[in-house]
Amino acid sequence: MQRGLKKIALAIVSLGLLWGLILGSVVSAKATEERVVRIGLPSIFTGAVASSTAPMCFGYVDAAKWATEQGGIGGIPVEVVWHEIGKAPMAQIVPAYKKLQMAGVVALVVVATCHGEVLLPRLQRDEMPLFMTDPFTAGCVSEPPWIFGMEPLWSSTFATAVKWFNERWTEPRPMRVAGICYNNPEGLSTFTDGYGTKAIEEMGVDFIGHEVIPMLGTLDSSVEWLRLAGEKADLVFVMAYGSSLNTVIKDCDRLEIQKKGIKVCGSTAVADWAAYSVVGKDLEGWYGVCPISHELLRISPNIKALEEAGVKRGYEPNRLPFFYVGTWHTMMVLCEGIRLAMEKVGYENLTGRPIRNGLETVKGFDSGLNIPPADLTSPHRPYWSAGIWIEQFRDGEFVTVSGKDCIEYIQDLSVVM
Repeated sequence: MQRGLKKIALAIVSLGLLWGLILGSVVSAKATEERVVRIGLPSIFTGAVASSTAPMCFGYVDAAKWATEQGGIGGIPVEVVWHEIGKAPMAQIVPAYKKLQMAGVVALVVVATCHGEVLLPRLQRDEMPLFMTDPFTAGCVSEPPWIFGMEPLWSSTFATAVKWFNERWTEPRPMRVAGICYNNPEGLSTFTDGYGTKAIEEMGVDFIGHEVIPMLGTLDSSVEWLRLAGEKADLVFVMAYGSSLNTVIKDCDRLEIQKKGIKVCGSTAVADWAAYSVVGKDLEGWYGVCPISHELLRISPNIKALEEAGVKRGYEPNRLPFFYVGTWHTMMVLCEGIRLAMEKVGYENLTGRPIRNGLETVKGFDSGLNIPPADLTSPHRPYWSAGIWIEQFRDGEFVTVSGKDCIEYIQDLSVVM
């Protein structure tokens, strides 16, 4: 009797396994037949830099959703597949890339330049294009480009901002410029890659050095601020984000650095609503570099779509973090590159190389956010920004002080090639 029951049980188990395999093959076949453009995101929604990176991740995701609602790319939906790496952003970037590859993504978007540096050899080998809403380091540059970005070198952005301040310098002596950066590749490159500092020295500016703080969890930057004040800096350029930036801003206010006659300017989107949400009025008086003008953004044709999506993320309509807007625009430019690729090879043949080729043909693309049209056709300019605005945080608002038109970068990536 027991032997008979055992046989029946084994038969039921076997039928169950067989049915499971049949169902599994049906699901796999359906997934294979599903027409969708998948874009991979090694996300940082959590962790010490999340105040800067979470808005970036939300921008990518929400822009892809909006693009799909508008008809997708040639009628095909766009989906962001993300894998969280916030606990260890550098240690987990390569495993995350491998998992995203297995998920069938045809392109990547990232939230940090250093991720591009780490992945570049694999991107070239696997023919996987990557788009970052960040400036470049020399380690992200290749011919042909497999990494596309927002601006030229971090150091070029720094030098372009210094040029604007130097043109307004009225003292008979040279302006003295210093820096504070956090300890990662893009932070250090701002002052050490040799391109930016050489450019400002050729302007007649004295670069008196820079201070380095931890990338994660800076608790105090008093020594760094006091040392630069003691060196009689006229302008301090800050390149840091997340919790470390918040500490730098609060210490700057507490030590009354600006009252000593020292101007403070943040790198790309350092002085932004994301930082303000943490430090509040301590940001008062700070200058900032931005490839999107807050004032022009408010009156842009497509701002309503961003505000409606941003409110769902907890952002105030008139206080969208720059990186939310920036990654939204990046996703739109990437989708345009994919559209151009599909026009040539079709959806069935859509892989990394055609997308990379498509991105190189993007020209005159306007996302409706009052950002100069994207032009990626030059091998020395695989980035969407045409220049920067200088803004200052005054009385609770970001005021554009450099004029209506953006300031062209003093260098493109040809200085590296």
